[in-house]
Amino acid sequence: MSKNPDFGTDTDSARIFAYLCQRPPAPAPGRAPTPACMPRHRPATTAAEIARREGLDLDLPPAGRPARPVTPRPRREQTTARKDRRGPSAEDIAVRTVQSIDPALSRAKALDLAKQWIQSGCSLLDLDAWITALGLYNTVAARHCLERGLTLSSLETVVDGMQVRRRVRAGESVDSTIALAAVLGIALAGRSTQRLLPRNE
Repeated sequence: MSKNPDFGTDTDSARIFAYLCQRPPAPAPGRAPTPACMPRHRPATTAAEIARREGLDLDLPPAGRPARPVTPRPRREQTTARKDRRGPSAEDIAVRTVQSIDPALSRAKALDLAKQWIQSGCSLLDLDAWITALGLYNTVAARHCLERGLTLSSLETVVDGMQVRRRVRAGESVDSTIALAAVLGIALAGRSTQRLLPRNE
């Protein structure tokens, strides 16, 4: 059988040949095309159909489902996404110290006292000891002590039978205490700082 045989008017042979070759039969000469003459399969017209026919994997969306448009996500600002990792401020530490000594204080009063103690020049590490030594409200005396070179150890020094801290807490000025100590030959300024005073004294 040749590649393209000529069956002439033998339409039955032409139909059989076309069926075996999977091609639609040509209409008989002088006759209109019939449904049998139409293609059995619609030719592939889309990329998905061509890929399926050829056995290719083009990673295409399923038929009937249009690909979703890719919407770019807004970039988050790193400065706003990061959490503030800074430690507590000096005021926060001072307020906690003040409230640990007198828990009955209101937040506003504790904040006001904390600011006064910070302005006095006391170290935050020794703030608890200074408050315990001189009293919670004696911020001015604490500032005077630091301005004249007195330390926590200086406050424990006995001058004429009484510790310096007790004299100051009783209302005696820092200058008069220093003057009395000088008369007695006691140098209060510049003594090494030690936390000798327990809180409950």
